[in-house]
Amino acid sequence: MDMASGAAGKADLIVHAGRMYTMDRAGPSAAAVAVAGGRIVAVGSRRKMRQWKGRTTTVLDAPNAVGTPAFADCHTHLLARRVVYRR
Repeated sequence: MDMASGAAGKADLIVHAGRMYTMDRAGPSAAAVAVAGGRIVAVGSRRKMRQWKGRTTTVLDAPNAVGTPAFADCHTHLLARRVVYRR
């Protein structure tokens, strides 16, 4: 997966992990991911990420980590429950 983004096409962050699960049948796992402007711009091998590395790119090496797609849901049902029971 590649998308042009970031400063001059470079990533803000590159994460190298032991294994990243992509949930994509065409490429179910990868070794690295590049992020630019808060969005994933590339997923693939460590070698592939070299093209995304710029002078200001932060590189995080996490060889024992496993990366998975995530959905960040910041709401909480506890607050709603408190409001309901206060009445």
